[in-house]
Amino acid sequence: MGQGKIGFGKCVLLTVISQILMIGLACVLMFCFRGQSIGDLLFPRRSWGEICLYGLAVAVAAAVAVGGVYRIFSPLRRSVAPVLHSMKEEFVLPGLLFMGIGSALGEEILFRGVLQPLLGIFVSSFIFGLLHTGGKRALWGYGLAAFGIGMVFAHIYQISGELLISVIAHGVYNGLIILALFAGCFD
Repeated sequence: MGQGKIGFGKCVLLTVISQILMIGLACVLMFCFRGQSIGDLLFPRRSWGEICLYGLAVAVAAAVAVGGVYRIFSPLRRSVAPVLHSMKEEFVLPGLLFMGIGSALGEEILFRGVLQPLLGIFVSSFIFGLLHTGGKRALWGYGLAAFGIGMVFAHIYQISGELLISVIAHGVYNGLIILALFAGCFD
């Protein structure tokens, strides 16, 4: 592990805490606004094989598309590159992978499962992108990319009716992007 890098243990702790908070908020919102539990969102209507296959296909297609947009659209690349570089410098690969893959469940439950039916695809994806900026104007490109991928996951959920497809797509997508980052694909 490099000096000053955030280790695996801290990444696990941060991920677990953030998931508890997101899923807790989702539970409260689901109960208050829809009279349901999050279990209603996660009970699959399709086979696990179909869910995993669709999620994997969406993740790979999204990662390839995002990689292409990153290469072609230089203003986005200039905005996102410092964020990606700092992630690579600040985190160990296993920790960042755990955070990226682990965040998918809570984010999809909250943004797609709860906020999307209440606020719509565009607004819930906009909030998703906005929160990925951490309130920093310099991270507009990162937020824009998160908004775009949020729109993809939102439409997948809207079309399929299966939140688990979006959860798997989100986790695999995050994992692929992180592996590409550490492989130097964004340098």
